[in-house]
Amino acid sequence: MESGGPAGTAFASWSDLTVEGGRSITVKRQWTLPEYNYTIRVRWTANHPVERVGLSACMNFGGCGTGCGPLYQPSKSSRGDAIRFRVQDLREMRSLSVVSSDGKTIRDLTTPEMRKLLTTHHLVLFLK
Repeated sequence: MESGGPAGTAFASWSDLTVEGGRSITVKRQWTLPEYNYTIRVRWTANHPVERVGLSACMNFGGCGTGCGPLYQPSKSSRGDAIRFRVQDLREMRSLSVVSSDGKTIRDLTTPEMRKLLTTHHLVLFLK
């Protein structure tokens, strides 16, 4: 856990454990992030719904590579202006972006928008 994320706390993903050579260890407890139901309503500034948009995310982690990719992809039958999904606590993400159905970035969420989404799990997002 780290301080300074958009919601005041950020989680960093680490998938390895370093111990001194030759020592045996026993893992007595494994901790995982809780899952939440998230809803993002995407609207144009004229208050018209935006359909078939997805989300891309970049993780906080200390590994190699970018750690970025699709978080939510709309299906061809997606209807309405709401993106609804259930995932682990999004505080492990460094950034979130709204993307078109073909994967092109429309815009990144701002720090206040990230804070709102990460603390309430709901957001109304306006696009220009």
